[in-house]
Amino acid sequence: MVNFFIKDGTVEDVIRNLYLIRDLIPAKKNLDEEEVRNRLKKKHGVKLAYINGEEIGLTVWHELDEETGYLWLGAYKIIGKGIGSIVLESIIDEMRKNDYKRITVKTGMNTIAANRHLTKYGFKTVKNENGTLYWEKSL
Repeated sequence: MVNFFIKDGTVEDVIRNLYLIRDLIPAKKNLDEEEVRNRLKKKHGVKLAYINGEEIGLTVWHELDEETGYLWLGAYKIIGKGIGSIVLESIIDEMRKNDYKRITVKTGMNTIAANRHLTKYGFKTVKNENGTLYWEKSL
């Protein structure tokens, strides 16, 4: 039996996982501690995911403005087990409780699984620019 759970994390957890983020997200290969700290000075959230006690990834969001939360990054060693759905539902609930009006996120056109996942949860593509898709979901 698989034991899965998520818990809230910290900026330090994101920094500790920089190796994972750099390895799994090509666009973040140069992400450093300074950028993490700068982005997460605003209101933010970190969700850490675990399977059988082992940390397998994280999702991070931060505030863009008082009405908009931005799903900044998600990096997981294991995909396709429903983890992303549970984490995304948790973040959507958290943003609703904090009175955000919308969530935005960017993906690459070739991140088919992520794009399908966002569509499933009601995100709409609002712009396509040089292979980058800009998504939005009203809350």
